[in-house]
Amino acid sequence: VDGGGDCEEMTLSGIKVALERSRPRSILFVFTDASAKDYHLLNDVTRLIQSTGSQIVFVLTGDCGYQNSIEYESYESIATVSNGKIFQLKKIDISRVLDYINVVIAARLINLVYRIDLPATSNRSFEVDVDSCLQNAFVTVTTKGLFDEVFLTENALSLRIAPPDGRHNYSYIVDEKSVIVVEDVDPSPGRWRISVRSNLSYSFFV
Repeated sequence: VDGGGDCEEMTLSGIKVALERSRPRSILFVFTDASAKDYHLLNDVTRLIQSTGSQIVFVLTGDCGYQNSIEYESYESIATVSNGKIFQLKKIDISRVLDYINVVIAARLINLVYRIDLPATSNRSFEVDVDSCLQNAFVTVTTKGLFDEVFLTENALSLRIAPPDGRHNYSYIVDEKSVIVVEDVDPSPGRWRISVRSNLSYSFFV
């Protein structure tokens, strides 16, 4: 939808109200197609996150073209402080991440590895120690730059997982140009090696 003046929205005001009215340790999902006009509220939102222990997950379908501005970077700061995530998706692809969102709602996930805003790479490996008590493991890679079509091509993002025993019990919940989410049911305990290739900066979570 076009029109309505400036692109930015009062996103942080909405997050602030949600944090004030929700229970501690909630998971809040923010769906928006714009950067934050009210980024000056970042310190207030950060304090609320720290006091409530809540997690913020962003699903972005636009960014007003300002990914290197404070309006957009306020989202990255909030995701980092809250151990949340940022998904950049086309509006037609949102339904494909809903399965992952349903899992997140059903069981609060613990981050074993949390790396945000990593540089583009032809091949970077991460080693992750998986405990035998884990029932499910999720590997998530999200790129920054979905709305820069010149950089986002087919095969721009790939993921390779090597469990210690060689078993491959995982399935792709989301497999898009900008987002990959893999679930492994009853993951093999031990040290996993996970390799990522991305021609855009990206974030990596287990």
